[in-house]
Amino acid sequence: MLTLTVALDHLSHPGFAGALTACVQGIGFMITAAMPYLAGMLHEATGGFHSASMGQLQAD
Repeated sequence: MLTLTVALDHLSHPGFAGALTACVQGIGFMITAAMPYLAGMLHEATGGFHSASMGQLQAD
């Protein structure tokens, strides 16, 4: 939620602010969508979800 607020504060024109917010959300959703795939790759490589769980804990 903070990223959307900060993105809106940088531009004065509402159209540009909306476009920037859409870009920020789109990139965030793409990163979020990649995480289950990466967790699956780690599971296949290591044989368990421990490394994926540790990666999530460090990302927070």
